Amino acid sequence: MIDRTELMKKVGTWTIATVAAALLGALIKTAYDRAVPHISIVQIRPSIEANNSFDMTLKEVKVPDALKRAAEKTLWASIAGFRGQFTDYKHFNTALGDNEQSLLRVSNSISSFQRDKQRMREIIRQSNTVSDDEAVEFFDLWESNDGFIYGSLRGKFRRGSFGLVDQTYDGLPKLIVRQDDDKDWYVTRKGGRFNSELIKQSSMDGALQEEVAKSLAFFKRERLLDYLKLVEEDAGDVDPINQVLSEIQSAKTSISRLTVTVQVENSGSTAISFIPYAALEIDTKGLIQSGKPLEGKTVIPMEYRSGTPGEPTAIQVAANSSQLLTLSSSLLIGDFPNSVSIVKILDLGTSKCVIRMSTAGGDAFVKGSYQSPPFTFSKLEPFALKS
Repeated sequence: MIDRTELMKKVGTWTIATVAAALLGALIKTAYDRAVPHISIVQIRPSIEANNSFDMTLKEVKVPDALKRAAEKTLWASIAGFRGQFTDYKHFNTALGDNEQSLLRVSNSISSFQRDKQRMREIIRQSNTVSDDEAVEFFDLWESNDGFIYGSLRGKFRRGSFGLVDQTYDGLPKLIVRQDDDKDWYVTRKGGRFNSELIKQSSMDGALQEEVAKSLAFFKRERLLDYLKLVEEDAGDVDPINQVLSEIQSAKTSISRLTVTVQVENSGSTAISFIPYAALEIDTKGLIQSGKPLEGKTVIPMEYRSGTPGEPTAIQVAANSSQLLTLSSSLLIGDFPNSVSIVKILDLGTSKCVIRMSTAGGDAFVKGSYQSPPFTFSKLEPFALKS
């Protein structure tokens, strides 16, 4: 549990630093006697965007071992950003985002290929002579999946999983095939708008690009079937991809801050000001952390900041008005004491909490402390820690 002494140091430091400023100097005791504040929690959720209000320039974060193990099990993940035990926050956040987008595209591509591959096989196997219309249908299915198909073939070719074969290309092609001035090969159907995406990333891809293009154009049945079998090996990589995506979500949670949206009401006849520090008290009694049951509540220091990045900013509420404010945890979720239990609460919605906020007074550093009614985590908007 966090020692409240640290939180009170922050409160005291900020108040002392600002007691002579206009905010506190303009307020007097009688005004606060006429203010009637009330606070309540509206929403609690993890937010990685909340880091924008903090200086993260020198922040290092832990790279989860589970993420590294999952990423090593699929060729579709880039593990460069997941090396080492600790890494720069911005670098890690970028690596998480890039991998997530890439793996989601691959996952969608696999689903599309799995849907179309059966018809592609049927066209190849149904007769010895493939009609022009059937060749066009096969190409249309290939073209809609060509980023995944050719990407898979190119990767396997570079790793030496298969090689080129000698083929003869007799007669007229069923599709338009050509080589441009840059020595790149393209295939399209008559009247078609798109070339098949046979992207040559380096000179080592030239021979493969030519073979695939001519196999499509001349409909080399056995070779096209070979290609489908090779791609199907990668299309079975869905479970490892989903595991990496799940671990990415968990890692994003660990480098996020817990945000609390609070409604602050003032039904009195004069304005009121709250200091920018608060405490979120979460009931964690009985939850297991490091093999031991927790005995009571966990206190999370919270701050109200404005700007990007910002500084702790006093909260002012006019008479007979209310405001919705979002406070952010001073620490990343992964740095919380009892962080495993807090994440479990976020995932399952199984606990209650309150938030405590303090008003700044004219005759004292802290005029009074106010507590929200208990808020149950089950009221959280859905947040996918696991996909």
